[in-house]
Amino acid sequence: MTVKMLASIKNICEAKIVKRMNIDIIDIKNISEPPMGFAGCDNVEKIKDYLEDSTISVTMGNDLNPYNKKMLYNINSVINNKIDYVKIGFFSKKEIGNHQRLLKAIDFRDTKPICVLFADDAININIIKELSNIGYKGVMLDTMKKDNKSIIEVFPDNTFISFIKTAKHYKMTSGIAGSLKIKDIASIHKMNPNFMGFRGQLCKKTSDRFDLDASQIKRVFREFALASKTI
Repeated sequence: MTVKMLASIKNICEAKIVKRMNIDIIDIKNISEPPMGFAGCDNVEKIKDYLEDSTISVTMGNDLNPYNKKMLYNINSVINNKIDYVKIGFFSKKEIGNHQRLLKAIDFRDTKPICVLFADDAININIIKELSNIGYKGVMLDTMKKDNKSIIEVFPDNTFISFIKTAKHYKMTSGIAGSLKIKDIASIHKMNPNFMGFRGQLCKKTSDRFDLDASQIKRVFREFALASKTI
């Protein structure tokens, strides 16, 4: 299995940068509202039209309870734009019933809902089975705090391995993100998630995550190529 690269962008200007980079998955999000800011329906539509046939994911917002009118409207709007993935944050185990209600209320058609878990919280890997049962098609491990501290510094390797293996067991897509650095690529790549997500490492200043930089994207590509050759 080829590990894919996901790059988060915030607007049409950054879409113009990544369009010529052949990135596997382009993720649209509001960078100013971490960790899961929604970029807006109009912004998503403009970027989708510009990127045409690219594989696109959309980050859907920071709602503790995702089962609300705003979220329902936004997800349906995104689905109508034929987006490949929607990423929905899982901020509290107490809200799993509302996640189930959300998933049941929406006809996702060809769009796959991905549940984002946060390494900042204590994670019970068994939650992946529950998320699969209620209709999620994939899980992603990320960090809530965007303080330039890599997820590698938060979790030991065996946690990532268990996360990825459990997702595969339930036939779910798996992704790893969270201020990943170039030096992290080889070790995460060996664990064989479906994708690895980046924002800060692709920016001019990795600490502020604000502006994408083409040269930084190329550096990550090179490291991905090297990691693929060693498998």
